[in-house]
Amino acid sequence: MKWKIDSANVWYDEAAKNFGVTARDAQGRIFYLMNVALPLQKAISLSDRVRDRGEIDLNLWHVHVPYGTDAWLIDGMEQRQIEDEREGFC
Repeated sequence: MKWKIDSANVWYDEAAKNFGVTARDAQGRIFYLMNVALPLQKAISLSDRVRDRGEIDLNLWHVHVPYGTDAWLIDGMEQRQIEDEREGFC
């Protein structure tokens, strides 16, 4: 499944001593490329390609929905948190 993104960036994983790639969509979701540790030049190249294409394959990326973003409300995260608190999971 393809997903439209607005930006892509390189990040550094201190523990692995390698770089990774993140992408963001218009609603604020953050996507992390799963199971890929790259040297800096390859991470920059991949980030540039993702940014140029403007989309990612969701099967390859992990998504994080930050609190306070539009995506938090759209994806029903507020309701899920209320239910988790009610059930004692938080």
